[in-house]
Amino acid sequence: MDLDREQARSSEDEGISTALRSAALHTAAHRLSAFKPTSVLRTSSLTRPGLQALVPIAILILLALLSPVMLRVGAQRVLMPWNDTRWPVRYAIDDITPPGPYAIDAPIAIRGLVGNPDTPLSDTTRALINWRLLDESGDAIGDWSRTLLMPQRRRGGEQGIPLYEQLIDARERAARFPEQQRFTLEYRISTRDDQSRTRSVTMVRPPVLRSTSVELELPAYARPIADRGIVASGTIESKASDTLIAPVLRGSRITLSWQFSKPIAKDEQTPEWVEQVGELGELIAFDHPDESSMRIELIARDSLLIEPAIRDRAGIPVRTPITASVEVLDDLRPSVQIVEPRRDEALSPRAMIDINAELSDDLGLTRSAIMAQVAKVPAGSAGAPPEPVGEPVTLVTQDINIEMRSTIQHTLDLTSLGLVPGDELRLWAIGWDLRAVDSDPSIGRGASSVRVFQIVASDDLIEQVRRSLDPLRNNLRSLDVRQGEVQQLVRQQSDRAAEEQRSLSERLRANQSALSQLDETVKRNRIEDEALRSTIEDANRLLEEAADQSEQADDQIRRGSEDAAQSSQRRVRDRLGELLSMLDQGQDAWMALRNVQQLRSDLESISEDTKQLAQRTAGQTLEEMSEEDRSALEQILDRQLQNAEDARQAVNTLDQRAQELEENDPTQAEALRRAANDARAAQLEEKLREAGAQIGQNQTGSANQTQEEVLEELEQLLEELENTIQNRDNALRRELASIIESIKGLIDAQEREIVRLDRAMLDDDLGGMDARLITLVGNTLSVRDEALGAFPETRTIAEHIGRAGNAQNSAISALRSNTPDADAAQQSQRGALQH
Repeated sequence: MDLDREQARSSEDEGISTALRSAALHTAAHRLSAFKPTSVLRTSSLTRPGLQALVPIAILILLALLSPVMLRVGAQRVLMPWNDTRWPVRYAIDDITPPGPYAIDAPIAIRGLVGNPDTPLSDTTRALINWRLLDESGDAIGDWSRTLLMPQRRRGGEQGIPLYEQLIDARERAARFPEQQRFTLEYRISTRDDQSRTRSVTMVRPPVLRSTSVELELPAYARPIADRGIVASGTIESKASDTLIAPVLRGSRITLSWQFSKPIAKDEQTPEWVEQVGELGELIAFDHPDESSMRIELIARDSLLIEPAIRDRAGIPVRTPITASVEVLDDLRPSVQIVEPRRDEALSPRAMIDINAELSDDLGLTRSAIMAQVAKVPAGSAGAPPEPVGEPVTLVTQDINIEMRSTIQHTLDLTSLGLVPGDELRLWAIGWDLRAVDSDPSIGRGASSVRVFQIVASDDLIEQVRRSLDPLRNNLRSLDVRQGEVQQLVRQQSDRAAEEQRSLSERLRANQSALSQLDETVKRNRIEDEALRSTIEDANRLLEEAADQSEQADDQIRRGSEDAAQSSQRRVRDRLGELLSMLDQGQDAWMALRNVQQLRSDLESISEDTKQLAQRTAGQTLEEMSEEDRSALEQILDRQLQNAEDARQAVNTLDQRAQELEENDPTQAEALRRAANDARAAQLEEKLREAGAQIGQNQTGSANQTQEEVLEELEQLLEELENTIQNRDNALRRELASIIESIKGLIDAQEREIVRLDRAMLDDDLGGMDARLITLVGNTLSVRDEALGAFPETRTIAEHIGRAGNAQNSAISALRSNTPDADAAQQSQRGALQH
């Protein structure tokens, strides 16, 4: 084949084709421009049919505007006949019941919209629901049932159609079927012009909690008490829906497992209730061991309430809420308390004390100890507080076999510690519980408060004990006076007598307790003052007897035995009188005054009884008197003779007190001596014995007259004594006020001298520092002399002021030595302030 010839021929053919196409297009365009449509189409023949077609179109448009529902339904019935679309009716039914599934153990609410949006709520109709229950195999359980769908008088749905509702309860029909059975509820709703299609919903039984299992594992340190029942441990099984787990020790591992009656739903994400558990405890694990169980594992940190939300795979929740309450118990430190000695106090260097501590712990104690620490004033720092010396000493230790309560005791002889006056002894007890570890003694450790004992010289301690007797003596004086008042209440047959006597008994016992503590102090400190020891022991015995008699009087008053009660009350005052006489030691005139007051009180009682007897037996001889009156006469006679003897002793006591006070308080001594002379001049004892003789002869009227005369004499005597004592008390108060004011001036002057010496030490110029101190010493000794010669009560003050003066003299000596010692002088001056 000749390729060049063929290519030339192809190019020639293409040129001919292009020319032919151009000629054809030109001819067609010329013909089309000359064409007129009217020559082919006649429009006049189409006008009438077009107008006829517009009429139904307009009708359809109008129908769409007026009733779009009718148009929609009509179009569906024409275009989609297979859709079973129905024409609108007056009481159309729209079933709005959710598709389920539902729980079979509760009624299901069937809801339907009946009517249309324009239907008034008052326009109700008879709506029926037909239903039946099918088992899992599709077999009917019973026949069809029919019930009314009740109007709810409100609208529902987006279009606001009247709402109808009815509860369908299928529980009875399902009761005899197995628990795992599933059911189907079939129902349809009908009105007079409509009926819904038959609808099916699934119904199942809700999940039920079968059991709860709790496993508790104690922290390692607490496992020795696992079987003691102190805290929860081991396995706990329960079938209840609410489980209380208590008490749970903090740090315990808890594994909670729940078993249900059917498979339960598993959440794709961590449930909210599990997250809440993790906020209050240390969550370890949460899982489902099988399809019907659930488990959570945590470390208990705080008390919490676990409330799991459980649903089955159909979304049906458990009916009874499930809760697990965990009450967490903190392992507290041991509680330790020193019960003996009961308080801080002063001790002599020779004291021997019994130490007793009580310990308790919520779980168990393992060890205890009693510790001691000696503190001394730093050398060259007089006036400074004591500071600990060396390390604390362990006095005794004790192992404890995990007991919740324990005690530890020890007897400490202070001579073994080498203590001197001015030192301090500090004692405390320690207990350890199960948490205790050797590597850190502070863990699981509890300590008592520290008892602090000031070490003082034996002589100072004896003085403190003696001073402690003064407030006791004042209390007993008050109680003695009060007993006299209660005696008067008994004579008046007052309703308050028994209660007042009981109150008096309680106060006597309280004072006996205070006296017993002083006795313990003397014995504990091994004080070798036999007179003081004997005084306290005798006082304790007398006070106990007085308290016993007071309690007996209280019982007798309540039983109505007035005579016996008055006898017991007199014995109370007798014991108190002996005790006060022993404690008074001739310091003032109060005891003498008290004896005269009691003499008067007893005589008043005798005189009143004598007067009443005289009125009852006026004009009668002894033979004519009744047996009861003769017995009363004999009792009055005995009391009158005893009263005469008491008068003799009271006068002798006035002389004795005057002699005892002669040296210390001449003014009071003179007043008492004058009172004794007046009593003898008035022949009190003789007159009282005369009244006794008159009573013995049944001359009660004459005896009563004699008693009244003696009472007048006693009133006058008491008035003089009370005025003397009152004047002395007023003078004592004035003297104390003067001494206190002088002491304040001495303190101010001493503080100024201390400041001056500090400045002089800074300037290194001690010249003339002793001159002002010499003046201050003179003033101090002057105030001491004033206190020493004023009253016996101010002599203790004088002793302290004297010691302050001695310290000031030491400061002067330190400043006037060949090599002045300013530090020693300053320490002495500060020591003077302490006194």
